[in-house]
Amino acid sequence: MMMKLAKGGIKRLIAFLKDSKALSTLVVMILVLNMIIAASVAWFTLNRQTDADEMGMALAVDDTQAVYKAYMYDLEANKGTDKDAEGNQLNVTNIDLNQYDTIFKAQNKHTPAFARIEIVRNESMAKNGTVTITIDRISNETTNAELSAFSSSILRFTTFIIEDKGDVGITDPEALYNYINTKERFEKVESFRYNDKQIRPFSTTFVSVEGDGEGHTHVKSDSITITVEYNESMWYLNGDGDETLNVYLYMTYDVQLIECYMDEHSGGGISLDDNSVFFENDLKKVTVGYINQEN
Repeated sequence: MMMKLAKGGIKRLIAFLKDSKALSTLVVMILVLNMIIAASVAWFTLNRQTDADEMGMALAVDDTQAVYKAYMYDLEANKGTDKDAEGNQLNVTNIDLNQYDTIFKAQNKHTPAFARIEIVRNESMAKNGTVTITIDRISNETTNAELSAFSSSILRFTTFIIEDKGDVGITDPEALYNYINTKERFEKVESFRYNDKQIRPFSTTFVSVEGDGEGHTHVKSDSITITVEYNESMWYLNGDGDETLNVYLYMTYDVQLIECYMDEHSGGGISLDDNSVFFENDLKKVTVGYINQEN
């Protein structure tokens, strides 16, 4: 296992050096040796072990119609995709996030995955209001403890709407992935921190922190809700002539939570013989709803 991951890491390292125009035999030899010998926790992998029936997308309001489609980046094919490794349509049950590199962080630009949720407006839904996305996890641990190896320990969820509707006509998975996961959006979300209350309406994690420094503790919620406001100008007509709204659920690793996990486990749970940390999926359900704006 270690050799397989180290070999994959070497390929990614060489690609990175080529992109940065810093490739030389000496540099490659030094960095490869450092990766194999010293960078024992260079990779994070999200290992989804949940039954597909346990996780899905639901609607909080019965008369609202919504469909969603999931997208991620295929590192082997070097393009965005809406299919998994076996060619099945991606959904919230079978997305495996690409590995997060804690050393060569420029490699992480393709780690985010996202779902495009298309909401068709019915009479009860006002043209101005707020979309809510609630994500539930399986209660599998105490809430005040060290960060454990579950996906809810290290993931950040962000929601947004493309106000100029430039995404509406994009159907090709690669084109849509590149349009949504821009360098600017990736860097902005990566800069978010879990204690920043100003971003919580539209971006949050399951983990919050109490206290500072070495004495801080974690509190993990069983459910989180993120929201995004919409207005009349954001609706468009789909092929059937229905008023439709695209809402995005953007899923990424949270930089600060990964650093916190590393700090807590590097002296115990992670050994110098390990190249990967596998996080078991504990997400259960995603529920989409809305709140009408009061006149």
